Amino acid sequence: MLLGCHPRVFAPSETPWLFGAYGDDVSLGALLRVLSTSQYGPARSIAGVSAGDIYAAAEQFILTMFAAPMRAEGKDVLLLKTPDDIAFVDEILDIFSGSIVIHLRRDVRDVALSTTKTGWPRLNLFGENNFDNAVRRWIAWEKKIEAARLRSPERIVSVRYEDLVAKPEQTLRHILQRLRLPFDADMLRYWQRQHGAPAWDIGSVHAAQFKAIEQTRAFAYRAAVPTEEQRRVIADHEADIVALGYQPGWAV
Repeated sequence: MLLGCHPRVFAPSETPWLFGAYGDDVSLGALLRVLSTSQYGPARSIAGVSAGDIYAAAEQFILTMFAAPMRAEGKDVLLLKTPDDIAFVDEILDIFSGSIVIHLRRDVRDVALSTTKTGWPRLNLFGENNFDNAVRRWIAWEKKIEAARLRSPERIVSVRYEDLVAKPEQTLRHILQRLRLPFDADMLRYWQRQHGAPAWDIGSVHAAQFKAIEQTRAFAYRAAVPTEEQRRVIADHEADIVALGYQPGWAV
């Protein structure tokens, strides 16, 4: 939402249909896999058609889909945001060859506590929506990003959620520098805009309710008293949590 308030950045609501992030088998990513790898697909059955051609067509499809609203708002940079798409970062880098991945990392304890409060019954490939599985998912996704960064360091820009809420202008300037865009102060007042998020886009709906950038949301877990099970889960994954840049234990 912050970046979507930039005069050149168009940031629609989540796009789970891109890679089937919420468990739906019908997705653009699934179609591209068939077109690129199936013996009946054009890449393997039509001379002169490559996977690169199919990816280029997919990129053009996305840009064409959003062309009208972008043109209406006078914007020329498309920003797509679906948290679960982190699992498809390799495909994103391959299909959208000119893209940059903006990676926002938040403390695992805050992420897991927030996830379990959503009311979702399951976490796709990670099973039941509970604290343990939410932590496992965070670690798996963050490791996925780190592996992608080793392969394409110039195309992934990472920021910490805690820095974003504590130093929003500095953090946004860092992102915009990588996007080759100038800073615009209107981004810091994102709540003054209408964002049109559908009811199922829970993160955006909640963010739209804030009337300021709340620094207290950084390390919010410290105000919660953990259960013994939650302490155990964090202790069990301590090595990965520390390796990914956060402190061990549960400071209260």
